[in-house]
Amino acid sequence: MGWDVARRALLIANHSYSHIRSAGSEGIAVGARALQRLLQDENIGDFDSVQLLTNATKYETEQAIEQLFSSIQPDDLALVYFVGLGVRAQGGQLYLASADTRASKLATEAISSTYLRQTFAMYPSRVVLLLDCSHSGTFIDGSGSQLPDFEVEPESDLVVLASTTAKQQIAQTGLPAFTEAVRKGLASGEADIRRTGSISASDLWHYVVAELKTTAPQQTPTMSSNILDDLLIAKSPAPPNYDNQQQVPPPPPSWTATSQPSPPPPREHVDWVDDAPAETDLLHRQALAQVLATRLARASASPTHPAFLIHVDGPWGSGKSTLLKLLETELSADHLVVNFNAWRNARVQPPWWSLLTTIRDRVINDRSWVRRVWSATRETLARARRSGAPYFLAMAITAALMLTLYLTITPAWTTTALKATATTVTSVAAAIGVLWAVSKIASRRLLWNSARGAQQLEQSHTDPMGEVSDHFGWLIRHSRRPVVVFIDDLDRCDGPIVVEILEAIQTLARDQPAPGCAASFVIAADGAWLRRSYEDHYSTFEGAVDQPGQPLGYLFQEKLFQLSVPVPSISGSARANYLTTLLGGRPEDAPQLQETQAATSKRIEDSASEAEVLDALKGSPQQVRQNLAPQAAMKLAQPEVEAVTEHSLEKFAPLVQANPRGVKRFLNTYSILRTLRTLEGNIVPTDTLATWALLRSRWPQLADHLEHRPQDIGLVRGGPVRDLPRPLRSTATSAELQAFLRTGDVELTEAEIRACCGGSVAEISGDSPQ
Repeated sequence: MGWDVARRALLIANHSYSHIRSAGSEGIAVGARALQRLLQDENIGDFDSVQLLTNATKYETEQAIEQLFSSIQPDDLALVYFVGLGVRAQGGQLYLASADTRASKLATEAISSTYLRQTFAMYPSRVVLLLDCSHSGTFIDGSGSQLPDFEVEPESDLVVLASTTAKQQIAQTGLPAFTEAVRKGLASGEADIRRTGSISASDLWHYVVAELKTTAPQQTPTMSSNILDDLLIAKSPAPPNYDNQQQVPPPPPSWTATSQPSPPPPREHVDWVDDAPAETDLLHRQALAQVLATRLARASASPTHPAFLIHVDGPWGSGKSTLLKLLETELSADHLVVNFNAWRNARVQPPWWSLLTTIRDRVINDRSWVRRVWSATRETLARARRSGAPYFLAMAITAALMLTLYLTITPAWTTTALKATATTVTSVAAAIGVLWAVSKIASRRLLWNSARGAQQLEQSHTDPMGEVSDHFGWLIRHSRRPVVVFIDDLDRCDGPIVVEILEAIQTLARDQPAPGCAASFVIAADGAWLRRSYEDHYSTFEGAVDQPGQPLGYLFQEKLFQLSVPVPSISGSARANYLTTLLGGRPEDAPQLQETQAATSKRIEDSASEAEVLDALKGSPQQVRQNLAPQAAMKLAQPEVEAVTEHSLEKFAPLVQANPRGVKRFLNTYSILRTLRTLEGNIVPTDTLATWALLRSRWPQLADHLEHRPQDIGLVRGGPVRDLPRPLRSTATSAELQAFLRTGDVELTEAEIRACCGGSVAEISGDSPQ
């Protein structure tokens, strides 16, 4: 079967259930969205339609399945992908759980394998069914059907690929292992093992078997049907050049799961690489995005729904925009993500207007067409109510003008009804046109529906920002989903613009009059740029409110953000793998490490505390640490593990700043540092990292200096402070800092500071790369 037939796909991803306590990982939805993009890509899947159902009910799922098969012809391709929870009943029947499934009512509230087989038989076509769920192998071996003699009709070609294990396995990226293997094979083209430029069902199965042998050895995928090689799933995104080489033959019949597909042939020419934000995770940033998404989801689920502001900190080119894209992928299913480019809107005054307008447009457009019109009308009325007397005066004048116009242009009744009707229609049309024009002008001038109108609001109201803040709260309350606003390119703006935009965010996000009407903000910008902007803007206060190790810019940054996230550093081996990938190669794991990696992965999965996760990684070679870093980071972010970690940090309470903000800042700083170091494969002892987190949260200026010059810790401990930069000398000699350095069981050294700041594993622990 070639590419000249209709190709339609239905992806079903369930991870949240109303009546089942054992919910799945959110990576299920992430993996399904990644597959949807691949199948929609005309250079890869080239499917005519790809529908994605997330946490759908049984009725919604069956409706989608019926709609899919009723729209295809016998020669068309229908691909159905299910990832979620599979349940095997006592009689051996396989049931696929829906969002409303109850374990006690599987027969009526879950999708049975019998229903799927019957549906496939009713609509003859070419069908590929992929199952990534527990007990999925029962669909193939026959035990999953209560009708043993039931078979698919001969004119229907059914191909089933199943993950087979009793429990769904999770890959290093946080996605289900089977789904991740399929995604990787299609995205990279590695599943094109016969080097034909296309990926058939047979190719995909052979690749997945080989891939899972390394990443999830507990899984042994199985397959049914003999009609495989001509059933094309996707195109290879980067087919090899056969001009100077012979095509690699297809695998022989004796090809087994233990056989490894040969690596792609070397590329003779290297493509140019653009500098745009990446959409594919090549540096283990996806796990960091998942951790941040988890924190934002918790903030959204809070009964009071407080505002949560995250600062993604890093210099130009460090990958801030890429991290935002990955975070958007994680959040887009359950949150309304608003992207605001500060640099593009820098010349619009006042800054709050362009930000509020961007948020308003996204909230209104996140609806169907009919509801969008109604929502826009309600929003206009809400603004009118806040605009006060000038608006109603304008409407009264407009109404008087319209009445005068109507009386002027409406003629007396004539003898012919036709002429009277025409005259009336003309009058009404003219009245509507004038009313629309006048209303448009009034809304732009009096309803701050333009930048000039916003300026007029500031000049004519006694508390304009209070009105703006109230209207922002109205928008958030009427949004269908929790709102998360991404601010990018702020560190390309002039200092005054930076301060104005951040103060606008402060007003909108933190000064809400009632709980539950706040949004979360993620600001990606170089921290040094933000601090200098504040210090220049408020230069007259310099020295008046500074604290040792916390100049004015740091104080503003601490007050604005609850969490600062430095962009992770890249280790030497990670840089090498990244370069290899950009050059078209594929980093290879040493075969002798596969058993070690599988055993370590199992230990991480079974861990109940941070100490157990770190212990599992500590005894592993460097390459294994880096491969399993995403899995470890996601494990550390689980609430039960975080609770144990926070309990172990209680002994540091006497060293924390004596205010609630100081305590929260210490815990947040430690949590994000642990995530970053884990993603780098760096194993830093808990007490060492906690001591550094305390130093960073209390004396951030000194911590920034030591991050670049860790050898200066000797000067801070009692060396000649004249060798330190002038702004740090008073901090280094302060009694509070010296008392902190003498207290506790950890004495920070140059090597330990390098470890806490992202030095290589070899530098930290003395391990030699394996």
